[in-house]
Amino acid sequence: MLFQNLSFLVELNLDYVNISAQGSNWCEVISHVLPNLRVLSLSGSGLSGPFCSSLSKLHFLSKLDLHSNSELSSIPPSFLANSFNLETLDLSYCGLNGSFPNNIFLLPKLQYIDLSENLLLPGQFPDFSLNSSIQYLSLKSTSFSGNIPLSISNLKSLNYLDLSRCKFYGVIPV
Repeated sequence: MLFQNLSFLVELNLDYVNISAQGSNWCEVISHVLPNLRVLSLSGSGLSGPFCSSLSKLHFLSKLDLHSNSELSSIPPSFLANSFNLETLDLSYCGLNGSFPNNIFLLPKLQYIDLSENLLLPGQFPDFSLNSSIQYLSLKSTSFSGNIPLSISNLKSLNYLDLSRCKFYGVIPV
C-alpha cells in the first residue's frame, strides 16, 4: 500500500525502520511496484525469509544495501542476474545460507561487495575478467572456500580485500 502511487521513485531508504516483513513478499512488492529504483536501502529493517528472484527485474538498480537483516536466509541462483547497473551490494550480517551465485561477482559495474558475517554462506570465486570494476570485496566470516583463482590478479581496481575466517587456500598472486 505504501508504495502504490510511487512508481517513479528512484531511491528508497528505510534503514532501521522496522518493517518486519516475512517471507519474500517484500521483495516481490518492491520489484513490481517500484520498477525504476536505482537505490534500495533497507538495512536493519527486520526483513526475513528467502530472497525472491524478482529483484532481478529492477534493471536500473545501482545500490542494494540490506545489511543487518539477520534472518534473510537463502538466495536464489538467478538473484540479481540481470542487474547490469549494480555498483554496490551490501548483504553483510544477513544470516544468509545456501550457495551464493558466483555470477554476481562478474556484474560489469560492481565496485563494492560486502557479504561478511554470514557464517553459513558458502560460495566460490569465479574466474574474474580483466575489465572487473571491483574495488571493495569483503567475505569475512563466511563459508566461502576453494582455491583462490589466479584471475584474482585481474581485479586491478581492488583496494580492499578481506577474506579472513573463510576456507580459501592457495596463494594470492602478485
